[in-house]
Amino acid sequence: MKGLTLTSAFVLFFSIIIWFVFLRARPPTFFLMQFSHVTNDIFEEINNIELPTKYTAMIEHTVTCRIMANKIQRNPIFKSHGAQMEKRLREFGERIRESGHLIQKMYSKGSTVYKSFDIEIKAMIYRLNPNNIRKGDARYFKERLNVLIKKIKEFRILVRQTYNSIQRAENDGNDTVNYISDELKKVITFNIDDDEDIVGIKKELGGINNILNHLRENYSNLDKMEKILKDYENKLTDIYDELDDRYDGIVEFTKEGLESLKFIDNNLKDRFVDVVHV
Repeated sequence: MKGLTLTSAFVLFFSIIIWFVFLRARPPTFFLMQFSHVTNDIFEEINNIELPTKYTAMIEHTVTCRIMANKIQRNPIFKSHGAQMEKRLREFGERIRESGHLIQKMYSKGSTVYKSFDIEIKAMIYRLNPNNIRKGDARYFKERLNVLIKKIKEFRILVRQTYNSIQRAENDGNDTVNYISDELKKVITFNIDDDEDIVGIKKELGGINNILNHLRENYSNLDKMEKILKDYENKLTDIYDELDDRYDGIVEFTKEGLESLKFIDNNLKDRFVDVVHV
């Protein structure tokens, strides 16, 4: 009898635990606090990164390459060595132009990401109004998070593509500078080193090196941004999975949870406009 009583008590205890954990459990406002915290963090981190140059600056770099190519093409001193120099410079300029288009596309995509955040956060705030709370809230918030995860992933992939493009341009530029430097040495063998044309090309080559340094800064910062976005994507996915695995039904929330969402909504616009402004 005593054993039966202990068994009954044991079964009752676990029945209560199962009811609380699996049947009664509702997502607390903690997931809202998590979302607010990681979202604010990402924009703080991105704000500390020097963003890629604007499209117009990349076009200026392209023009610089073309001007130098034209000078080499027209100058008889480079008649025997200039064709390949000119070709490499134009190809380098074209690489930079392609990277500039990707940068422009990336900024445009960033604007749409902001709009998505604005829409989804406002939707969450609306749903947390006591008059709008209903069964299936956990699923609703999961759907909102899923939209944002997809948007961040799309943006991150574009950032990586832009990074790869600029890095390829920089590699081509390095090869071009090395080739032109070697060819100049050959030209100097048959000409005076302080010839006005040679001095001019050396000066132009210094400008190309400045462009290379600019490209290195750009893709280095894009690499940092892509890693920040990947970390944010992972953290949103963790919050999404927590809602998916643990909760169902109506969301229980506190004033702090609602205020955390309102804080993002009020501050996200200014931050994101700084990040994606062209």
